[in-house]
Amino acid sequence: ITDKPIENNSDDKLKMSRYGTVLSNFIKHSDTPLTVGLQGEWGTGKTSMLYMLLEHFKRENVATSWVNTWEYSMFRNPSETTPAILKGMLTNLKLSCENEGRWTIEEKSKDSVKKVFKFLGNVANQVISNQTGVDINSAVSNEAAVIEQAEIAEIKKEIEVIISKLIDDTSNPYRKVVFLVDDLDRIPPEQAVEVLESLKNLFDVPNCVFVLAIDYDVVVKGLESKFGKKTEENEREFRSFFDKIIQVPFSMPTGTYD
Repeated sequence: ITDKPIENNSDDKLKMSRYGTVLSNFIKHSDTPLTVGLQGEWGTGKTSMLYMLLEHFKRENVATSWVNTWEYSMFRNPSETTPAILKGMLTNLKLSCENEGRWTIEEKSKDSVKKVFKFLGNVANQVISNQTGVDINSAVSNEAAVIEQAEIAEIKKEIEVIISKLIDDTSNPYRKVVFLVDDLDRIPPEQAVEVLESLKNLFDVPNCVFVLAIDYDVVVKGLESKFGKKTEENEREFRSFFDKIIQVPFSMPTGTYD
C-alpha cells in the first residue's frame, strides 16, 4: 500500500466521494469569506478529498488555486515560508485560470498584482511574528535601498481588488475563488499557525473560500509558544484561536470508509 492520494472520484474505493459532493456543494453556495478545515491524522485521506473537491469545482463556475505548503517550506528559512506560500496562492490562481483560458483581468489588475507580489517578496526579509502572523512595519525595496511603509490593510485591499475584478469580469464565468491548501500538518507547527494567521490577516476577503488540510493537534502544538502546554485551564484559548480561523471544521469520515 503506497502513500499516494487519489486524484479522481472514479478512483474512490472507500466511498468517500459522497462526502466530497456534499462538501463541494456547500462551499459553492456558502457565504464568503469562509475557511473550511479538513481534520484528520496523516494518511486519513485529506489530500484525496482535496482532489475530489477540485474535480467538482472544475465543472462549476469556481476559480481554484492549489498550494502544497510543504513544497514552499523546503530549503527556505522559517521567515521565508509564509510569504512564499501566500505568493504561491495568487500565482497558482493565475496559472489555473490561464490553463482554462479564463485569466481575463491582466490589464485591469496589473498594478494590484505587482504591488502584492512585491510586498510578499519583501516580507521574506522581515520578521514573521508569532503574535500577529505577519509583523510588518516596513519593507525593503528591491529597486532602491530605501525603506517603504507597507501596511497590511492596504495590501489586503489590493488582494480584494484582484479577486473582485476576476469575479466581476463578464469575460469569464467565475463566481467564487477556492484556495485548496494542502500539507499544513507537514510543516513545523509554529509555521502552520503563522500561515493561518496570515491568511486571516491578508486573504479574508469576499468571494474567497479556503479549504485547509490541517489537524487540530498541529494547531495546538503551534500555539504552545503562546499559551504553554494545553491544559484544562487554557484549552479554551486554543479552541478559540482555532474557531476564529476555521469556521467549518470537517472531520475526515474514516469511520464510514468501505
